[in-house]
Amino acid sequence: MKSIKLHLFLIFISGLTILFGSLIINSLNKYERLRATEIEIENQILAEKKKGEELLEELEYNKSDAFVEKIARERLNLVMPDEILFYNEEQ
Repeated sequence: MKSIKLHLFLIFISGLTILFGSLIINSLNKYERLRATEIEIENQILAEKKKGEELLEELEYNKSDAFVEKIARERLNLVMPDEILFYNEEQ
């Protein structure tokens, strides 16, 4: 009788160990997946922040006199009052 109870108790303990072991393994796997997702999202956030900073720098440049002069020269073919514009007729 004692050996049957002991045997059943050991089976019960083994079952609980397997159950809790599988729960722990599943939890660790889920944690690892979530952690990988978190790292990926953090990297995306850093990339977007960098992109935002670059856009702010570009916006500041677009407000500058140097940008206005560049656009006036390239797109409108304007020159400064003391400059002479030469054209190449072969083009």
